[in-house]
Amino acid sequence: MPATAVHEEQSPRLLIVDDDARLLNTLAEILRLDPRYTVETAQDGYEGLMKVGTFRPHLLILDIFMPGLDGFHVCRAVKEDPATQPTKILAITGHLAGDVRAQSFAAGADAFL
Repeated sequence: MPATAVHEEQSPRLLIVDDDARLLNTLAEILRLDPRYTVETAQDGYEGLMKVGTFRPHLLILDIFMPGLDGFHVCRAVKEDPATQPTKILAITGHLAGDVRAQSFAAGADAFL
């Protein structure tokens, strides 16, 4: 097997899902500075859930409050599917209404920021 194939196979895959384009692009640019990471993005929960199924990220950085399919639903769907259940989820939000942290963990998030 070529060395590049082995390296790509070991490269951590990160998927960032956020409806705030500026935050999404900034975070992706920062993470792409590290050549070890393969980074993909999605601008809403629907696109994010589809990419989880095809891209199979090791880490999903997931905004909680998005229009349409929110982060709680995406989180539950990822953790309920045996094929994607091992995906680690970092739930992120700038809105601290109610007990968002506890709700994120209840939905299946592994970490919260």
